[in-house]
Amino acid sequence: SPSVTVTDKTGFIVVEGNSYYALCEVDSNPDSVITWLHPDGSTTNDHQLEIEHINRNDTGTYTCIAETTFWDGSSATDRGTMDLNVEYSVIVTLIGSEKEVDESATVIVTCTVSCGNPKPFRLELTLDDEVVVHVTNELGITHLEYTILESTAEDTEYQDLGLTPFTEHVYMKYGEFPWEFPRDNICIKYTISDNVFRTVLKSDAWNLPGRKGNTVVAVKMPKAGCTDREDMMKEINLLKNMSSHPNIISLLGCCTISDPIYMITEFMESGDLLNYLRHQHSRTDNMYANRQETTYTSIQHDLFALAEHISNAMAYLEEKGCVHRQLAARNILLNEDKICKLSGFGMSSAVLDNQQHKRKNKGLLPIRWMAIESIFDGVYTSKTDVWSYGVLLWEIFTFGTVPYTNMTVPEVIESLQSGYRMCRPDKCVPELYSVMEQCWANNPIQRPSFQWLTAHLETMAVNYKPSTL
Repeated sequence: SPSVTVTDKTGFIVVEGNSYYALCEVDSNPDSVITWLHPDGSTTNDHQLEIEHINRNDTGTYTCIAETTFWDGSSATDRGTMDLNVEYSVIVTLIGSEKEVDESATVIVTCTVSCGNPKPFRLELTLDDEVVVHVTNELGITHLEYTILESTAEDTEYQDLGLTPFTEHVYMKYGEFPWEFPRDNICIKYTISDNVFRTVLKSDAWNLPGRKGNTVVAVKMPKAGCTDREDMMKEINLLKNMSSHPNIISLLGCCTISDPIYMITEFMESGDLLNYLRHQHSRTDNMYANRQETTYTSIQHDLFALAEHISNAMAYLEEKGCVHRQLAARNILLNEDKICKLSGFGMSSAVLDNQQHKRKNKGLLPIRWMAIESIFDGVYTSKTDVWSYGVLLWEIFTFGTVPYTNMTVPEVIESLQSGYRMCRPDKCVPELYSVMEQCWANNPIQRPSFQWLTAHLETMAVNYKPSTL
């Protein structure tokens, strides 16, 4: 019987306009008839596949089929496949170039960029080599606008403006479904976490885009018969636009064409923040009892760093007009270097132009982490995320204690309505507790922004001294 091996003879990234060669090596006796099946359904009969002046439409799966006919009239076949992903450049258009603008004129310049492979994920508009507008991490971006309110010279030409797309590492995944990954290339190993809605599994993924060989990943999937599929699809689509942020979990691929759907993300060796904090709790109790102040202070510094990582991720969401709605220690993951990454985007919503998002379904609500306007009015904004962040800070500096300990959910709601706020945790510096209190302000407008929180926590970490305990 024939045995087929497909060998890539080109050995580098395939760019539109270049040529591509692959060889179908067949071990068979008697000799086989070789057929290459192209993505468009056409065929060629030769051991070597040659594509001259390759274009983007040549992207797809090429299959080499070897058929051997034996002396008794019977036959046997074998096949091998290869995926071809063709790179092509974006086309940049700057509307209004070569036109002059009078001083103090107000003109909107529209810049457009066609979709390329890799897709542009950052655009920069420059005026006289100075960046005036930039958009980052928007994988689907096709244009941006710049308003010239007042020219710096008597006559400013559009041609002084330049639009630069940066593709870097963001590629369109092969096939009609961007980010789709072959389910057969995933080997499930064991369960990491399990709840009534979802299961997360440590897995091996073979030949992820841009990664040769085996990669250890986490695969999240909804439970059978659960209605969580829509939320997971929302989470997948949201992560497609956020995978390049250092404090947000990276989406590596997905399997959504058939059920169960898989969301494939980077594997975080240290697990979730809640369990990490609770593990640290017993260590710090022993250190404090034994007066190991230096080691204890080092752990406190680590807690400040964790809080800053999370605030940094939330500042990015705030800038993008996205509300997380599930900010809690259980939805923060840590890698082996103890870098925090935000996850749990299933309930996230885009909030554009500062509009408020109102919850449309009841479901299970994380009352202990929710702002008062979310509990009583069903309203979610970036400021409700700030409230949740205050609760998360309380979790961090109590090493994973349940918020509003010893209270039932109805008691929590009643206490919040009467103005109650959680007390300062033991060994939490007063300045940090003041930040928590600001996050829990009744009036959302009085709560700080995540940008302010990130900068303030960074300063506190630098200035922190054990004597302030």
